[in-house]
Amino acid sequence: MTDEELPRFRYGLPDINDGAPWSASDLEDLKGHVAHGASLEETAAFLCRAGTPFEVAAKTRELGLKWQTGGVRRKPKADDQQL
Repeated sequence: MTDEELPRFRYGLPDINDGAPWSASDLEDLKGHVAHGASLEETAAFLCRAGTPFEVAAKTRELGLKWQTGGVRRKPKADDQQL
């Protein structure tokens, strides 16, 4: 991946869902991103919460989810489809 292909995150800049209540679809998206190995920054950007990744991290802890280490995405297992 070249530098031009890397996602650009907007630390400190407000995003549309920063501070907003979490919807059921937000929670499902969060669970899916964590399960499939996305980074905190990728997940926050996808959820339009790039300005407040600490809120995404807090919600992850609240739900008892664990971020994968190494930053390598994995293919979902068959039993992962039932999140």
